[in-house]
Amino acid sequence: MVLCVDVEPDTREIELGEQAWLGFERLLERLPELRRRLGVLVRGGVRIRWFVRADPQVEIVHGSAGWAFERFATELEALRRAGDEIALHVHAWRRDKDGWLVDHGDAQWVTRCVLTGLEAYRSAFGSAPASYRGGDRFITGEVVAMLESAGVSADVTLEPRMPPAAGLTSYERTTGALPDYTRAPTRVYRASREDFLRPSEPARHLTMIPLTPGGPETLYPWMHPPQFAERLFDRVREPDLTHLAFALRSDLALNDREWEQMLANLEIVPHVLASAADRRMCFVRAEELARAQSRRIGSRRR
Repeated sequence: MVLCVDVEPDTREIELGEQAWLGFERLLERLPELRRRLGVLVRGGVRIRWFVRADPQVEIVHGSAGWAFERFATELEALRRAGDEIALHVHAWRRDKDGWLVDHGDAQWVTRCVLTGLEAYRSAFGSAPASYRGGDRFITGEVVAMLESAGVSADVTLEPRMPPAAGLTSYERTTGALPDYTRAPTRVYRASREDFLRPSEPARHLTMIPLTPGGPETLYPWMHPPQFAERLFDRVREPDLTHLAFALRSDLALNDREWEQMLANLEIVPHVLASAADRRMCFVRAEELARAQSRRIGSRRR
């Protein structure tokens, strides 16, 4: 299972000069509870993929795109030593005279955002991130090509079955649109060089790890527990299941009800797997899934 946490500000339209990343700070306080409650249910302990924001919005507000890498350097290093992965998360927020807008309609701006994040990560850690997540489930073929060229091993952006939309919310200013993922594969795959939503050979080296869908949408770990369990059970019975991947925002830790629902939902995952099939669960890094995919492709070619 891949468990992703988007480490980002508590609000989407951040006020200039604001340093409100209280959700991440609170999550770190609650992390021992998460590891304890989930660790007794899985082999190998709980390992988390921390997708840390680094992009022009962070740069405008805090003076550096890699501000979070600098501000939380000690905490991130402790997470890495615990076996977790520190990865990259990028949004396409742009600032104009009227405030913030999500500018997915400008391909050059999207490119700048991704390159800014990659550069900030390299400056902090000396290498490209192993894994990447695009904000607002946004990714394009051009971004996939950039990530592959930069040496990123895995992308965990896709949300299969989600239809196209103008934006994530109805009240934010946006350009462009969120992609149509209704035909996106639900299994781990290597994307075609012509169409990143289609697996084929010759494929890119970058491995696509979609979030787990449940019914008509993404299976969010803070859902009402009975609904989560029902949709998860249906998903694990589908024959193309290769993995489970869930994502949450760091500010979830500020909401006691949603936090408890998230823990209850993740606690039930091993039981649903056991009742649906003879499967055992462990937490893996996104890059480990990417390596496993490489080995499967190599064995098929021999």
